[in-house]
This record gives sequence, C-alpha cells and structure tokens, in this order.
Amino acid sequence: MLHKIEALSSGESMILDYSDWYHLLHLAARYGWRAQEDLSHYTTEEHAISAYEAQEIADALERADRDLDTEGASAGAAQRIGVTAHFFPGLDKGPYEGALEYFSGGKGHIVSEFIAMGKAGELVVRQTDVG
Repeated sequence: MLHKIEALSSGESMILDYSDWYHLLHLAARYGWRAQEDLSHYTTEEHAISAYEAQEIADALERADRDLDTEGASAGAAQRIGVTAHFFPGLDKGPYEGALEYFSGGKGHIVSEFIAMGKAGELVVRQTDVG
C-alpha cells in the first residue's frame, strides 16, 4: 500500500510506501509531535492534516533530522528525547524506538522532503496503488 502526501498550497507531493509513512509518524512522535488522532487515522483513511499539525510534524522531524546527520546519534538522541517524546494510541513500541535508525542512511531524504512539505501548509494524505 502506498500513501500520497500532497501539499495543497504548492501541489507538491510525495509517495511513501506504508512502512515509510508508518515510521515517519513514529519518528515525529518520538520527537514530540502530539497526534490529533489514533495512528490508524493517519495510515488507513484519506484525510487532511491541518497547516498547524503539518507544521508540528515538520518541527518534530527537524529535531529528528539533526540526529540523523550525526555519528552515534541514536544513543545521544535516546537520552535527549525521553523528555519530549509522546506516545499516542496506535503507536507500536518497536517502530517507535527504531524510527531514528529506520531513516538513518538511504531513507533520510524522506524526512527532509516531508519537512519542506509540512512547512508549506495543509496536507492531504491518500492511499494509492500508483507510485
């Protein structure tokens, strides 16, 4: 299953597979984003993400992005984010704890792309079969 995330103001979009989208939400939560809904709302339903919430996700991912770019980030990040991390209904412990590692390496660009889109305003997320 694929998810198309589109910034309404710019028309910019990105396609993420389920695992990428799922881990991105976990990463944002790990860095302080407080979801408005249960995780299943974000992963199974077509929905809009308000400009405010998109900015909140982008801000959390910016904090995460700093740790993605540093050596040994995971250990230091785990200590720092314990204070701000938010665990919301539907999050799974494994992906929540492993989200930073998931985006380290080749998938780090996904975080940067989403940050730019999240700062653009309201987003729409749709399931799609076309990549």
